[in-house]
Amino acid sequence: MQRSFGLKRIKVILVIVLIFTLCSGGMSGPLQVSAAGREDTAKAAYVWGQVPIGGGGYVTGIMIHPKEPDLVYIRSDVGGIFRWNEENQSWKQLIGDADRQHANLYGGESIALDPSDPNIIYAALGRYDYLKPSDIYKSTDRGENWSPTGLTIGGKEVRMSSNGQNRAAGERLAVDPNNGNIVYFGSRYDGLFRSTKAAEQGSWIQVASFPSLNNQPLGISFVQFDPSSGSKETGSAVIYAGAYNSGVYVSHDAGATWTLLPGGPQKPNRAAVSKEGTLYVAHGQGLAKYEGGVWADITPSGDLGQPFGSIAVDPADSKTLMTARRQDAHGNPIYRSTDGGATWAKLQTSRNVLVPWMPSWHWSSATSALAYDPFHPGRVWLTDWYYAWRTDDVTAAPSKWSNHAKGLETVVNVANLVSPPHGNKILHSGIADNGGFDHHSLESFPVSTYFTSTGGIKELTTTGIDVSASRSDFVVRVGTYGWNGDGRSDPGGGGYSNDGGDSYTAFGSLPFKGVQGGKTAVSATYSNNVVWMPQKGSVYYTMDLGDSWMKSAGLPDHLITGDHIFASYYQPLASDKVKDGMFYAYDYKAGKFFRSNNGGRSFDAVSGLPSQQMPWHHVQAAPGIMGEVWVSLNDKGLYRSSNGGSQFERVKNVEHAFLFSFGKEAPGMLNPAVFVFGKVTGFPGEAIYRSDDMGVTWVKASVSDPFPGNEPNSMAGDMQVHGRVYVGTNGSGILYGEPSRPLSPAKYNDNKAPKPPKKLKITATGTSFIDLSWDHAADSDSGMRGYRISNTAGEMLAETYGTSYSFSGLHPGEKYTFLIQAVDLAGNLSRATKISAKTESADVTPPQTPEEFQAEALSYAKIQLSWKPNAEGEAVGYQLYRSTEPEFIAGPATRIAYRLPGDNYLDASGLEPGTVYYYKLSAVDEVGNESPPSREIRVETPVDQRLDIIVDNRDPGFSVEGGWQSSTYSASRYGEDYMHDGREAGKRANWTPNLPQAGEYNVYMLWNASPNRTSKAGVEIIHDEGSNSEVTVNQTQNDNQWVWLGKYRFGEGSAGSVTIRTAGDETTIADAVKFSLAADDPFGETHPR
Repeated sequence: MQRSFGLKRIKVILVIVLIFTLCSGGMSGPLQVSAAGREDTAKAAYVWGQVPIGGGGYVTGIMIHPKEPDLVYIRSDVGGIFRWNEENQSWKQLIGDADRQHANLYGGESIALDPSDPNIIYAALGRYDYLKPSDIYKSTDRGENWSPTGLTIGGKEVRMSSNGQNRAAGERLAVDPNNGNIVYFGSRYDGLFRSTKAAEQGSWIQVASFPSLNNQPLGISFVQFDPSSGSKETGSAVIYAGAYNSGVYVSHDAGATWTLLPGGPQKPNRAAVSKEGTLYVAHGQGLAKYEGGVWADITPSGDLGQPFGSIAVDPADSKTLMTARRQDAHGNPIYRSTDGGATWAKLQTSRNVLVPWMPSWHWSSATSALAYDPFHPGRVWLTDWYYAWRTDDVTAAPSKWSNHAKGLETVVNVANLVSPPHGNKILHSGIADNGGFDHHSLESFPVSTYFTSTGGIKELTTTGIDVSASRSDFVVRVGTYGWNGDGRSDPGGGGYSNDGGDSYTAFGSLPFKGVQGGKTAVSATYSNNVVWMPQKGSVYYTMDLGDSWMKSAGLPDHLITGDHIFASYYQPLASDKVKDGMFYAYDYKAGKFFRSNNGGRSFDAVSGLPSQQMPWHHVQAAPGIMGEVWVSLNDKGLYRSSNGGSQFERVKNVEHAFLFSFGKEAPGMLNPAVFVFGKVTGFPGEAIYRSDDMGVTWVKASVSDPFPGNEPNSMAGDMQVHGRVYVGTNGSGILYGEPSRPLSPAKYNDNKAPKPPKKLKITATGTSFIDLSWDHAADSDSGMRGYRISNTAGEMLAETYGTSYSFSGLHPGEKYTFLIQAVDLAGNLSRATKISAKTESADVTPPQTPEEFQAEALSYAKIQLSWKPNAEGEAVGYQLYRSTEPEFIAGPATRIAYRLPGDNYLDASGLEPGTVYYYKLSAVDEVGNESPPSREIRVETPVDQRLDIIVDNRDPGFSVEGGWQSSTYSASRYGEDYMHDGREAGKRANWTPNLPQAGEYNVYMLWNASPNRTSKAGVEIIHDEGSNSEVTVNQTQNDNQWVWLGKYRFGEGSAGSVTIRTAGDETTIADAVKFSLAADDPFGETHPR
């Protein structure tokens, strides 16, 4: 696709246009809000910016112009290209106008500068090799505007993968320093390309003389020119190209022919050429120097055989070099040489942290590039997983490095965004690799994040968030550890905060083993009541803040699919924001809408909606309006219900609703604002729109056509500031837009009171709830604003736009009287209508104590309990208590299970071998009355007599073949550290036990799992049954667990062993192997395999 774009998003103002459309009628309940008198107040310019987070995404490369001071560019894996502004010490996003259909362009595969013209920059853009578009773009105004150059092969785009393997290699794109018209690009799949016309459209040709490679998807990792080998007239004669898994190629005739340099590194990552023509290559096993036709290994002695990924030559002194080890870990050492690499000194460094929330361990993490500033002696830049760091005196001891992150917004949003209605937090988010934030400002970075705290939900990546409608400081989060659980036995978790996110408490239990991710919702007023809809499982609810969970009835399983944090951006769950205990859910496969009226205990299908083949929908309940719930269905539009989902009508003006959210009401209104990212009748193209009158009229809020965005995936209207809206992205952090000036309430020449509401109904539901409802009133003048509910003393209890309301927390057996008035847009109140009801008297009768309570120890780690269930309808569940002390008190401190269903329970949590345990059981009814506990029963677990021999990577029985590397990056490990192979094939790690007796043994292996681990490592078990056995392990799963490799017979001593072989596809981990005598360990086959 041929397309030019320029950055015009940040701080750009556009006067928005107002369109009037009519909303369909026919549903009971919703008011028709008059638009008269409100047009002027809606016409406010919009300003767009970014919620400051400060880095957090991988900065994969940096380029500094050799002829223009302070002209610095960086690229990121999924967040675009940035230019440095020295004056205000900030970065400017240069790909910000690429819209949703062109989001692949946010991947910075490579960048190149024309040394002869500081205005020219080239960028190879393409995030994934399986998506489009990808191309090399050119800018002649320092990145303000871009044009595609049309790089194709066989009529197809040349594939790029800035977020793929070896993404920090480079630079693949290069401009000849002797002739700016000559541009080269080394691709991943299609070899080497050249333009001799400054990348004009149609000028790219594939270099036919360059050897064909069989190393996809790595391809060519860098192109470098020898500036001393040519002139402006002829261009550079000597050109180098590094091909991963092949070596370094050279051309001595300006690219006409190419030859592989013998003896060079096989896995080149980055290169630099001095002004005298010396080539330096950082590669997979060290650092190499090519000078005078001879290769030399100049790897720093402290890191021989280790991967290196960056190399920089001081332009003022070609003998002064810098390099850094390149491991996917923190604290990669940085080295400096002043004698051309003959000797190296490890840099002493200190951090000047400019981003308060930054983890203490983050420094030189997966270090990608180093660059000297040619205009500031001693100034060096370093890029890594989170930031671009800079020191202004690299010779100091220690050198002080600052993480400049203003404007550098590169994180990936993976959760629904939530704005609380009150308090000192404005937004809550969930962010890949960084957990999530509780944002307090649009001017400064977050101060901290729970992700790096010492407890609570530390290290959890949030995928689902909710805030109590009545307590803005109550926040609940659920999510996944890492991207897909890090292979933990408990891959997900959740917790809550009572202080707006300053601190979090983890749930006391989890709904089921293996729960992860998904979405959550909290009841309107009773925050102990939380519903969790995880990935790949059933929906569960809790009434005690997660101390115990019960499965919800009536909903199908797997309403949220996938097994990683990037698979569930859609939102099928919500809670009503007025009615306590009311929850909503949407089944996209069947097109059914469900409602729970009992805190999530059971859901009923109450209506139908269009179904979806691919899930992309958002369910949200309106603030302050009981029963008002809307559902966006992408290309099938936006749907609205005013009666709790019993009936839906499509909002006719919205043709396409990719995202939607409610926000704070406009001044003088009671109904919330509505935001839609999609298409609205009467406007051209896709954009963000706002309605202040529930879809009757719309204004455009975005400032570009179409709205720019790095794959927008979540939206939240601000609940404290009218008109402000947040948009989460897949690599550009969180955008926000707001009117440039606050809107003023409309003025009406209307002194006439509206008619009072009719057909009032009042219902006492239980001992503490009263529901009110009425028919909507009419006002023929200014129009209706909503309704006011007061007590008999005239004190206002609530105002609502809807025609129903619910009060909770009332006293049992008391009479309550309410006055209801209609209020119009001019503020006139109708005559009050009085209505009363009495709450039900409290049920204080407990159920009977359960009988026939028994226990049996099945093993040293499992106790089976059973009982006779109470009579039907008497109890809704059973509370189980446990202690190691006899005659203990059955209370919260000893309760281990809450509201258990059925007549039995397997206790397998925290039991110790050879220990006496005491249990008690009680029954609980629907309102929470609990029976006296049962008689105390005693049971003793047997002694664990298993024979376990564990060989760790630090033990004498462990050995390796090849250059394995030690790491402590993952906390999921056995012992002090673990080993990894650097993603290279042909290596071996061996575990040899010294077994005290012959016999059959269960063999287990432990590793830390992640998506970039091998899925096909071969493992050989040598035993004494006459032949060796082979298995294949998948290290992307089962993090930090003993994975069963099988049962084998071994002889006494050290004749047996286990060996893992590396495949080179991804990283292979070597940590620990366990040999357990099968006679004492009958559980081998129950472990992960």
